[in-house]
Amino acid sequence: MDIWVHSRGGIFKLPAAEIERVIAGGDTLLYSSHDHIGRLPMDPYKVLPVPTAVFTKEGLLWFATGNGVVPVDPYQPRGMTQPSAVTIKSLAADGVDIDLSGAAVRLSDAPEKLIITYSGLNLAAPDAMRFQYRLNGHNSEWVDAERSRQAVFPSLPPGDYEFQVRALGENRSFNLPDATLTVIIPQVFYLRPGFLLSFTGTLLALAFWLSRFYTRREKITLRKRLEARFQERERIARELHDTLLQSVQGMMLSFQAVADSLPNDSRARHSMERALDRAEQVIAEGRDRITGLRGQMAPEEDLAAAFQTLRLEAGLSSATYRVSNIGQPALLRSTVRDAFYQVGREAVFNSLRHAQATQISVTFTYTPHRFDMLVADDGVGIDPVYQRMRGRPEHGGLRGMYERAERIDATLSIISNAGKGTRISLSLPGSVAYEPTIGSTQTRFRKVG
Repeated sequence: MDIWVHSRGGIFKLPAAEIERVIAGGDTLLYSSHDHIGRLPMDPYKVLPVPTAVFTKEGLLWFATGNGVVPVDPYQPRGMTQPSAVTIKSLAADGVDIDLSGAAVRLSDAPEKLIITYSGLNLAAPDAMRFQYRLNGHNSEWVDAERSRQAVFPSLPPGDYEFQVRALGENRSFNLPDATLTVIIPQVFYLRPGFLLSFTGTLLALAFWLSRFYTRREKITLRKRLEARFQERERIARELHDTLLQSVQGMMLSFQAVADSLPNDSRARHSMERALDRAEQVIAEGRDRITGLRGQMAPEEDLAAAFQTLRLEAGLSSATYRVSNIGQPALLRSTVRDAFYQVGREAVFNSLRHAQATQISVTFTYTPHRFDMLVADDGVGIDPVYQRMRGRPEHGGLRGMYERAERIDATLSIISNAGKGTRISLSLPGSVAYEPTIGSTQTRFRKVG
């Protein structure tokens, strides 16, 4: 059964089919109206709380209004016309009118307020038209605008939208087709995927460049610091050689002259000769220390050649001594070459003097990423207590090896077991150990004949 409602807004007919559809879960109730613009007075005349409408046997509805009693035939409504199709009249973004000549409207940026004006032609009853609209992409639900002919959307985010509007006809249905308008609000440039991708790539490249820059600067600073220490050691060694050793040697010559003047069987002469022999040993040890302090090597001399000369200096006639290279030798930085030479020299001398080794090997491994040195012997090994202490209290050999390794940030490893020999390895990354070529970050390798 249809329901008729009489109110100040007019006379409304709610079809039974629509009521059942809404009860079943529908979202929109379609109805028709009969008002004064549609040739019916709408204001009900009501003095007492009694009904203002009756249904007669003739099938007519009689309504008591402020302008009198009017009949309405519920089966054949009179004076009601279908409104024409809805048209979209204008679009304004932040108060600026936008041209609607194209199939879609593309805005320059996201507006604070978007106003869409629409209308529908009904010459008989223009104010009786009711509209609904929705904005796909923002809200898919239809909005009942009643008689309003404007849709306002504040602060729409970037995206693609489709505006739809429709009008309710007097036959209890919406006129089709709906009026549509496509609105495109572009994303701001700094939030677009292409810009974000390029910006992220640029940021990562900048971070990588800064990391390389600061790493290179730290390497240069470390190299300068090591070269300054090397020069200071050279100065100290030179002064010791020019003052202390020369003076002691001059005194030995004087004592030797006195000893030569004494008879061969004189007890004093024998005592002086023993003292001179001891002084000669002290001078030899002093020269060894000065040589170790200076670390004199030719600028382009590779370590294998330098360690070959240790055979004569250390007196390795009683031990098997072998020096070898693995990989193609590369040019080393002077500070790195000097530190490796000093550590290896100390290890070789310790193997001969303290470990009583019969076999000593020195191996240098050159790879693009690392430079390693290994000194191995078959001696008696190092006392575990001295390993933990990094050397004997009265000796500075092991402690000096650790100090030299720390100065160039190298990794020093000493593995020694009683009666099973000692393995001393020193390792450094290739980017720090090798001398780079001019204008290139690649390491310069050279063949050794």
